[in-house]
Amino acid sequence: MTKLRIILHGKAAGDLRVRQAVRSLRRDGHGIGVRVTYEAGDAARMAQEAVEAARHGDVDVIVAGGGDGTVNEVFSAGLAAHPPDHCSFGILPLGTANDFARAAEIPVTDVTAALRLAAESPARLIDVGQI
Repeated sequence: MTKLRIILHGKAAGDLRVRQAVRSLRRDGHGIGVRVTYEAGDAARMAQEAVEAARHGDVDVIVAGGGDGTVNEVFSAGLAAHPPDHCSFGILPLGTANDFARAAEIPVTDVTAALRLAAESPARLIDVGQI
């Protein structure tokens, strides 16, 4: 069982595909907590909180649910908070272009498959740049 923390862009909170994906993975035994952003800075704060939860063994994978902006905010804040080695990051591609998700070969048309990839596939190291 993998423990995931999804940081979900507020616009995607009512997306039925997300709810179905979460239900599907929970049925398979994965633990999933969802936090929904409301205002600027929420994703960064929630990412830092998720890293702290990972330090206590409560989170294995931090998932950015949204578009490229959400992915950037969650990953930037999460990496700056120095996550433990066992903690990885995943993407639930819910944006318009999903450029990063496409480049990382994450299924952008199947939300359940993307979440399952984050929960069940081994983490891969990638280079992270900062501008």
